Amino acid sequence: MQATADGSVSPSQPRNAGPGRWLEIGPGRGRTYLRLIVPRLSPALAVARLRVWAAGRSAGFVVAAASGRWREATLTYRNAPTPRGLTIASGPVHRAGWQTVDVTPLVRAGERTLVLESAGGTTRIAGREDRRHAARLWLQAGAPQPPGPIRAAFFYAWYPEAWRQDGRYPYTHYQPSLGFYDSGSRPVVAAQVEAMRYAHLDAAIVSWWGRGSPTDTRLPRLLSASRSGFHWAVYDEREGQGNPAPSAIRRDLLYLRARAAASPSYLRIGGRFVVFVYAQPSDGCAMARRWQQANTVGAFVVLKVFPGYRGCRAQPDGWHQYAPAEPEDDQRPYSFSISPGFFAATEASPRLSRDLAAWRRAVDDMVASHARFELVTTFNEWGEGTAVESAREWQSSSGYGSYLDTLHAVLPARRALTPTARSQDDHGFWTLSGSARAGTSRRDGGRVTGHGPR
Repeated sequence: MQATADGSVSPSQPRNAGPGRWLEIGPGRGRTYLRLIVPRLSPALAVARLRVWAAGRSAGFVVAAASGRWREATLTYRNAPTPRGLTIASGPVHRAGWQTVDVTPLVRAGERTLVLESAGGTTRIAGREDRRHAARLWLQAGAPQPPGPIRAAFFYAWYPEAWRQDGRYPYTHYQPSLGFYDSGSRPVVAAQVEAMRYAHLDAAIVSWWGRGSPTDTRLPRLLSASRSGFHWAVYDEREGQGNPAPSAIRRDLLYLRARAAASPSYLRIGGRFVVFVYAQPSDGCAMARRWQQANTVGAFVVLKVFPGYRGCRAQPDGWHQYAPAEPEDDQRPYSFSISPGFFAATEASPRLSRDLAAWRRAVDDMVASHARFELVTTFNEWGEGTAVESAREWQSSSGYGSYLDTLHAVLPARRALTPTARSQDDHGFWTLSGSARAGTSRRDGGRVTGHGPR
């Protein structure tokens, strides 16, 4: 479906510079407008991506939405709709060709105007008169995102590497029911997703150690195993090892947006892809400022708390605690976290002993909290002994283990979610032509070590 109108205006070119083959984004306050008619999808819209053909290298552009009617023939800089609300950066344009931007938070059914503004300099894109290279809005349908509160468990895809650490094998006091498995195994991942769905969890927050790491290369398999409505979010661990600059954080967010959030199985809130962030004990408001400065790409960022976090001027979209040595942690209204126990592989006795009655009370308290995120610490961090995944020590007749049985019994079941449907082009896309943790691991010389409770 072709866009109904497009155009470029600026203070120096106050009337629409189109129609023509090229539209200019910038320089300065110049804007390009694309009008799109977005169909109502069933199943629900999962991901919307704007693709434009750029003429060459540039600093990129930002995309926003605007309301108000306009006509291509009479569009001027003075009467053009003003973009409002969230802006989403494309990132740098490195070469001529197609540039793709996740615009999911900006898109809804009906007539939509997307406004492209300069991120520095000028970007030229193909107009709708160039039918081969005209802008395209790609829409992918999928199972609906979970309603609030979102119930999620911290998840680790670093096995088999993490079964052997500090000269110990296995690096745990327990015997997982699946054995000492490989996180890259499709049957293992399928069984784990089914276990979390049995526990009425909506999502898993998977530990991520940067591009090219084993936790990164396993992401596609995790996402592809979740066509039944289960979702995933990334737990960015590297803030816990240093103080990355906003530019480095932004590059990672752009990478995650393209690599992981492009999947309809990725967790989103208000169309924005969710990223949890671990932190160091010494982190404070400066960390929150760096992430605020970095997040120009439409992420929903959930930072780890620190003393005084509520008083920071820079506030992310949410906060959480990772403290598995405590049975409960209350950070309302943002999150409420619970842990079944903590018994590190290197320690002779548990810091938090396992007690199913105490676990049941913690689950009850979590449900009563009505926090935005209800968090289980953890599904399968076996080295720290915080797992609720089934083990020989707490196996049950259901096959899922006593801790997941409790979640199954206490957490209200969601209504059945519609699986992802086959799309009109057999690839999951509708195409509209347009011119229009305190505990996860760190990698240290190839060694995986738990971060320990905070």
